[in-house]
Amino acid sequence: MKQTSLDLVLRDLQTLHAVVLATGNQVHIWSPGVHVPSHLLNQVNTHKRAVKNRVERSSIYVCPSPGLHRSSWEYVNGRFYCRVCEQLQQYVS
Repeated sequence: MKQTSLDLVLRDLQTLHAVVLATGNQVHIWSPGVHVPSHLLNQVNTHKRAVKNRVERSSIYVCPSPGLHRSSWEYVNGRFYCRVCEQLQQYVS
């Protein structure tokens, strides 16, 4: 499977353990104490609709902590999602 620029950006955000939040029509990056390079922020804004969709579906590609959450990843109806992120989303959206 070929990786897109968005896939690479989301992988870099996961490396930083940055939390990607979707509120209304906006997408925000929360990364306390960690600098997120401007090119990553620009790419998130460029692909805002796709990122928002992944956040709303609790996609594993926006999971900020794959190492800790991997045991809660599930494959349902043709997609992987993170149950922990799904549960946390109700508190941050």
